Amino acid sequence: MEKDNSNSNCGLQFLLDVLANDDPNWLSTNEFDDLLANLQALEALIWATSKRPVLWKWVIIASHTALQSLAVCKLTRTDGFGAKRHDIEKEIGAYYAAGKNTLNDYEEFESLASRQEMANFPTLMRRLGYDVPKPADASQERDSTNLALYLLHDFRTTYSHYPPIQLTLDASQVCAIVRISVDVLNSELNRGDWKRQPLITLDEVTPLLDSIKRRFEDFDKI
Repeated sequence: MEKDNSNSNCGLQFLLDVLANDDPNWLSTNEFDDLLANLQALEALIWATSKRPVLWKWVIIASHTALQSLAVCKLTRTDGFGAKRHDIEKEIGAYYAAGKNTLNDYEEFESLASRQEMANFPTLMRRLGYDVPKPADASQERDSTNLALYLLHDFRTTYSHYPPIQLTLDASQVCAIVRISVDVLNSELNRGDWKRQPLITLDEVTPLLDSIKRRFEDFDKI
């Protein structure tokens, strides 16, 4: 019995050592780190498209992922909910509406909290207040921001699940969509209406957003 306990303690100590290890060979990240990393990638990739236009693919993916990361960061509350799939959010809403709490109903809460499926991009954007159209309504959409977010998601889906076809896009349209996406990022980050204490500051993201803006200004001069 003592031997079993010893083995368990060794395993626990190994995990504790890993978590405390600053070795660069280990990757430790969270949703806020991911947001910052996506902004850094977006800034670098926009510059790279001037050398290789085919890299617009990765600008679209980086823009989409940055917005999705931002939505998860902004919508998630201190209880861990807010950005999850609709059915999970509906269940936690019913849990609170029934007067339940983690003190008396912890097992039910823990069961819901263990479900980590996040809402998809259009749903997350709608929760932030953008009326992203459904595919059947996209051709009738007149709001440029809502349409850009729809097209960003559509292009990203095509690029991520690439069909065996020749894909031809209008570079100016792609650039316009990304610029609007960056405007949304800038607006949402400066709004600051987080549902919990953010692990990122404007001092970290503002220089990146300013640099991205300058990249676009350089495009206008070409």
